[in-house]
Amino acid sequence: MVKKRFIDLAVHGGCSKKLGAPQLRTLLSKLQPPNKSENTTFFDSWLDFGRYDFGEDVLVSNVDIILPMVLSPMDFGEIAVAHVLSDIYASGATPIFVLNIVGVSRELDSESSDLLDMLKAANEKLRHENIALVGGHTVTEQEDFYYGLAAVGIIKKVDLVTNEKATPGNILVLTKPLGTSVASISWKDNVELRDEFEDVLRGMKQLNKVAAQEMITHGATACTDITGFGLLGHMHNLLRASNVSAVIDVNKLPIYESVLPFIQKTHVTSLWGKNFEYVKDYFDLKVNFSPLLENILFDAQVSGGLLVSLPEAKVDNFINALKDEGITASVIGEIKSGDIGKIEILG
Repeated sequence: MVKKRFIDLAVHGGCSKKLGAPQLRTLLSKLQPPNKSENTTFFDSWLDFGRYDFGEDVLVSNVDIILPMVLSPMDFGEIAVAHVLSDIYASGATPIFVLNIVGVSRELDSESSDLLDMLKAANEKLRHENIALVGGHTVTEQEDFYYGLAAVGIIKKVDLVTNEKATPGNILVLTKPLGTSVASISWKDNVELRDEFEDVLRGMKQLNKVAAQEMITHGATACTDITGFGLLGHMHNLLRASNVSAVIDVNKLPIYESVLPFIQKTHVTSLWGKNFEYVKDYFDLKVNFSPLLENILFDAQVSGGLLVSLPEAKVDNFINALKDEGITASVIGEIKSGDIGKIEILG
């Protein structure tokens, strides 16, 4: 049997097996919280994380898995850690421990060097951040390989950032470029492109830790991370939770420089249609739809950046603080009053 490339151990990569936002909202709307209280949250506001309050502190939690969308299992291990921890960082919290979740495909076994290399790389990233790996779960004989983690973090209640308090006049800042799925589809088709997308690999491995710390320091009013539902999907959830609308400028959207030549309509993921369906009634496009916009606005991101809502007076200091740490953040729009969840797109 010919050994498959690591990236081919799943038919689709990244977040592609994620239930679409429209289907997920319908499903969750039929559930009732088992023990809802002032100390917990359920699905009402679509927070990026689970929450449990005790005293002056809050525990936040998240679970996520992704499928191979890069060529190297070691890169994938690092990216998976950054991707899962992103939801913890979206609250401003500090991750304290995680559990591994591994689905081993039929082409691999416990002796596979790919599996071991991936887990070693993930573990090293966790060790570097002093995050304890305390256990996990494995499933074998899977059609697609997958890896993820369940993570728990902690934060003082007074510092917790949710997606519910964005205020008209606040500025929207995005802390990473867009285009990860475009890159992963491209290098799956052509292995020689790997080196050309080095900026995307660096971005996906980058933790949102510093951005989380600085958003608290600079008075963020709301935050979400940009992952499987794409820029507009996650932005819509924040606006809906905060009872506001927004305007964004497509000319200000940061895009990984290396993916720009590859953005074509054919480079869409399996989540593209679901992401479009989710927000199709909630955006007002004031510019022509181009292949670039069709991809970037709905592109399912892996280990994307934080979308942070900040008072205007705090924005420059926030961006400069990130710049000092080697992170380029971009102002992409503004919070408005008006139709709840609506996004006006200018260019």
